[in-house]
Amino acid sequence: MRPYVLFLPLAAAVAAVVHAQDPVDASHSRAEHIAVVYGQDRPEYRLIVEGIRKRTRRAVKVYDFRQRKSVLNQVVASLTADRPVAVVAVGGTALKHLQGRTPRGVPMLFAGVLRPEGYLDQDTPMPGIRLDVDVAHKVAHFLAHFPKRTRIGLVYDPDTSAGEVIAIRAAAKRAGATVVARAAKDMKEAFSMLDEVVPRVDAFLVLADSFSAGREAFARLRLLSLRHRVPVIGLGKSHVEQSALLAHEVDWQELGLQAGELADEVVAGQARSIVLSPRRTSVLYDSRSAAALKIPVPKSLKESATDLAVKEEEAPNR
Repeated sequence: MRPYVLFLPLAAAVAAVVHAQDPVDASHSRAEHIAVVYGQDRPEYRLIVEGIRKRTRRAVKVYDFRQRKSVLNQVVASLTADRPVAVVAVGGTALKHLQGRTPRGVPMLFAGVLRPEGYLDQDTPMPGIRLDVDVAHKVAHFLAHFPKRTRIGLVYDPDTSAGEVIAIRAAAKRAGATVVARAAKDMKEAFSMLDEVVPRVDAFLVLADSFSAGREAFARLRLLSLRHRVPVIGLGKSHVEQSALLAHEVDWQELGLQAGELADEVVAGQARSIVLSPRRTSVLYDSRSAAALKIPVPKSLKESATDLAVKEEEAPNR
């Protein structure tokens, strides 16, 4: 099951594709700027752009095609006319729809893409920075703080997550833990497998596919987690906000700094076509979820991670 993107209908006249607040510095020639393209204007993507601006030695021009095919076509035409020295696709939507459509001879890279293997053309390697944290690291981190929770549950899509499951099994084995994994062929079977797996494990790890991270699947997982008092290791802050015990969160601006460095290396011909992991992440947990699950939060986690409950209480006072 490959990732897909749904384009929104064109409900109004097409707006400008280049941000008015993002002009190219007049001191740079048109051929010296880096084009940054995304498919929707999200705060996280703007943090990536901010990081790229701070780190690259070149001007940056931003294009947003707003998940609309007609605007995407205008962006492609603008890239051809503007002739940047590199194109950075931010997010999976941009990566999916820009491949093969950038100007000939202009290198392309990506940043902030969850599970980029689902988008990339395997015959044409591309450098970039993924959004997801290494799954083996997640397992090792959880077991370091909860060493007695040695049965880790998974329900996954074998078409997209089989490689990760191998890495998870290896990480669990090194820590003396076991993995209870089930491969589902469709959502109906995934629901049945969630019902089977969750009561049998000490923790459940969400993978970046629809069979555990999709909206319907995660809603089911949330109910099972509370019913059986099984903590969930989520994909990010949004999952912790929906009662996952903890998740690893990417520093978006740092990811942008990393992308800016990589873009300069690509332009200089120094970058290999490899996919990098985010170099700075943090762990977020929710003491309220722990209390609902009747799971004591170990001191080691309290000292090394951020409690979402405390963070939200402090926010109004800032």
